[in-house]
Amino acid sequence: MPPHTVDSGLASLVVRVDDRTAWRTRALAAWLIVDGQGDQSVVPGDLIVVTEGPRHVAFLRVDRVSADPVPAGLRNLDLGSLVGRSVEDARHIVESLGGELAAGLPGQPWRADLRFNRVKVLRDPSSDKITEILGLG
Repeated sequence: MPPHTVDSGLASLVVRVDDRTAWRTRALAAWLIVDGQGDQSVVPGDLIVVTEGPRHVAFLRVDRVSADPVPAGLRNLDLGSLVGRSVEDARHIVESLGGELAAGLPGQPWRADLRFNRVKVLRDPSSDKITEILGLG
């Protein structure tokens, strides 16, 4: 896949690894912005070079290519629209789009997993309203 610059269209990649301390580990990666078409499509055997500026920071060999695990409706949801809603209302919205809502309290540790359809939010314990969106995944 050709390199990209700010002018030619960068491709942001999200990577989740099995072991952050290992030099080599299995990983799950997905394009953040691009749709994986054209010169950003990959096939098994391809090598993705991840950079930070001009420095190479990771090399990913593609073993398998899968369809986007996030339902399209959930992918298109404006997560900011959940702020201020009750946890129950937000749960109903997210579940109707094929997702799962995880509402935690500020300071509460999150358990790491590889679920892509989970919307993580923080809630106010006194009002049970959503105060912050932590993200999808």
